Amino acid sequence: MMARTTPTPAPPAPGAATAGNSAPRSASTSRRDEILESAAELFAAHSYEGTSMRDIAQANGVKISTLYSHFSSKAELFDEIVRPLIAEVTTAQLTASETQPGFARLRTMVELVVEACVRDARAMAILHYSWPQLRASSEHTALVAENAAVFARWRATVDIAMADGTMRADLDPHLVTRLLTSTIQGLVDRERYLEHGEVTTARADSLLALIDDVVLTRLEPPRSRRPPRPAAGGTSKATTTTSAGTRRQ
Repeated sequence: MMARTTPTPAPPAPGAATAGNSAPRSASTSRRDEILESAAELFAAHSYEGTSMRDIAQANGVKISTLYSHFSSKAELFDEIVRPLIAEVTTAQLTASETQPGFARLRTMVELVVEACVRDARAMAILHYSWPQLRASSEHTALVAENAAVFARWRATVDIAMADGTMRADLDPHLVTRLLTSTIQGLVDRERYLEHGEVTTARADSLLALIDDVVLTRLEPPRSRRPPRPAAGGTSKATTTTSAGTRRQ
């Protein structure tokens, strides 16, 4: 489409409304977002229990009374940081549950959840390393219940795949569920392995290819195994199944 010749508008003044943003961003909202950002970094580095409201106030250069004017408690602040990820993972699981049943559904769930976790790897690390404290806290019962629901959806998907014969039935379904969730947590972990480079959305395909090749294809019955998903920019390696198991060619 040809561009129309129109005068170039002057850039908007700071805080002014722009197209797609009908109201100016208030200083209060901006400060709140800054607090959330710095608190997330502190939680990721020191865990929920290891971070105090005073630490967060100092990191933002504000008085603790100012911090409490934005957030009533550390629990409220924490929830705002991690709940978007839990909501994304839940949406990913429900989306996968609407697809074909059996092992194909599990593959789709893994793919969508990995993508969600990579997009917000920091929140996932915060949840992972703070979990023992959260589980024991009366302030986070709703969060713990939501996490239990996430695990239950994983387990239900594994049970369905085993029941319809698209997954090996000789495996413990609870351990399989733990294997899948722990694999995702370990590969997306941005804190423990940060020196090796942060996991970005550009690397999601390579993570999925690895999970598919090393974990998922080994959960399928031998007769239904397919070549592993190729990594981004790579090619898949053919496999053959013998009485001794699967070997690479």
